[in-house]
Amino acid sequence: MESTEIEDGHLVVGLEDLPEPYPLDLSALKDQNDFGEAAFELLKETSTLLFYLAYRAPDRPLERNEAIRRGLIKRLNLLGKSLLSDICNNSGYQQLQICRQVVEAASNYLYLAENDSGSRHDAYVLDSLASEKANLALIDEQVEARGGEVLPIEERMRRSMERTASVAGVDLDAVPGREKSGWPSALERLQALSPTAYPSYRSGSLAVHSGWTVLLLQDIVDVPGGFSLDPVVSPSLQPMTAAATVIAETSAHYVDAEGDDVERAFFAERLEDVIARVRDLDAAHEDYMQSLEEEPGADGESEEEATGPPAA
Repeated sequence: MESTEIEDGHLVVGLEDLPEPYPLDLSALKDQNDFGEAAFELLKETSTLLFYLAYRAPDRPLERNEAIRRGLIKRLNLLGKSLLSDICNNSGYQQLQICRQVVEAASNYLYLAENDSGSRHDAYVLDSLASEKANLALIDEQVEARGGEVLPIEERMRRSMERTASVAGVDLDAVPGREKSGWPSALERLQALSPTAYPSYRSGSLAVHSGWTVLLLQDIVDVPGGFSLDPVVSPSLQPMTAAATVIAETSAHYVDAEGDDVERAFFAERLEDVIARVRDLDAAHEDYMQSLEEEPGADGESEEEATGPPAA
């Protein structure tokens, strides 16, 4: 593994392919733009490391439960890339929604990784298939309402749903409702990630559902006499550092628990290093925000909202 190659559609990488560590200099960070650029660079480094880990060629076909866990690690990489793209091309407007997906993918992986019997993986599959089966029931209702006529798109959807169940080793007709799948609530699963992960998940949910809180955060602003539309859209630092931390820590868990000797040699130390730098940045930024609040007449919240997009 001395250079980057393509082998059976997968990446084979060498140490020289890994990104150079971002040289974090906390003493050089003077304002929100400086902190934002550092957070962006650390998120980029984390996502690039995970790209090479997630796409490393497996030495054998994966069985279903392994594929689920490896797929969740790959998904974290793509979500990190999506967050970077959103910051560069959309002023970070989707940060909360993407971070919610990061938190859920990581918590799903960690929840599944805690269990060796396979029962949690079965519940994971059944919960998804229960939603597919519910969609199938809606299709059947529409077919019945049309007097039995089945549209071509409905036939394709049915075949797709049946295949989704079949490759998982499940009979779609035997799938129970979601309440009987055995898959726990988000609150329970998030405990595998962190006891404090649920508030971040809920914030992302509010963004997904376009709730009042996110409207006031991103879309409207209170003014004398009422409200106006907020003309400023800019990325926030906390979603970047939170995503980088969750992605790197979950990947480090994967390397430690499931990685082979090569993966540990390539990625373990680098992941721990980027985790430490993100934590240092987060702590320094919190100190910076506290210092703004302590200044006479200063408004830390306004300073946070004024953060511009970091350089790509």
